[in-house]
Amino acid sequence: MTRFATLAALTAFTVVLAGCKTAPTQPDRNAPVEQKVTLGAIKMPPGVDYARARLIADNRRVKVYTELVGIGDPKNEKLLFPARVAQEIGVTPVQMRRRFMDTVSKSKRFEIYDSGSSV
Repeated sequence: MTRFATLAALTAFTVVLAGCKTAPTQPDRNAPVEQKVTLGAIKMPPGVDYARARLIADNRRVKVYTELVGIGDPKNEKLLFPARVAQEIGVTPVQMRRRFMDTVSKSKRFEIYDSGSSV
């Protein structure tokens, strides 16, 4: 074997060994996921209610009273829900107020209070 052939064989063997060392490995599925957290100031859009933003930051909810004024009022037929519609579907104003309260409370953003006398 010539000196050049020996050198070529040695180089090829070194490249093969180097290739074995740098072979890709499977990622560890049990390793914790690295998440990059960026800290900084949050720009608030114009018109933000800072008092409500503080409530959200403190994990508190806005307290609201639910009231459906004028529902089923026979004097005003231009309402979104006139008395004629209530009769056709068989719903009383008390039932409508309760449905409204339930719908608002499903959002879990408000603490609901009823201004009516019912319990």
